[in-house]
Amino acid sequence: MIDAAIVHVEQREESNQQNFDQVWIVFDRDSFTKNQVNTANTRIMELGFHSAFSNEAFELWYILHFEYLDAKINRKSYIKNLNRIFKKLDLGKYAKNSENMYDILQEYGNEQNAISYANKLLNLHEGKTAFNSQPSTKVHLLITELNKYM
Repeated sequence: MIDAAIVHVEQREESNQQNFDQVWIVFDRDSFTKNQVNTANTRIMELGFHSAFSNEAFELWYILHFEYLDAKINRKSYIKNLNRIFKKLDLGKYAKNSENMYDILQEYGNEQNAISYANKLLNLHEGKTAFNSQPSTKVHLLITELNKYM
């Protein structure tokens, strides 16, 4: 992903198009190794890009719209939590590639709480490497930037 972002930035510069204001890399820890995760995050910072990294999975960002979660659980447990939340809201089961997830979060969740909870998690893991910061997400940093243009 990082290499692809570099290529896009270089192509844009070579074609004399307006440069990007910011470049964001969005990725999960998933099953990447400690070295892969920490190296990727270091490289992103060195390039002046921004990271919207989630440890362990992007679904943490969704959960934070409904409740605070600081337990170190795996991806499957995130899905179980989302299914519990969705059932309580009478929304059926969570679907990973749901096209209406944004609408669900806007109608039933609370974005400001999610941002606050994500910041709380970052503070909880201050000084730790990306790999060791579990659970955590930086998706809220990207969302905060995007909200400036809404």
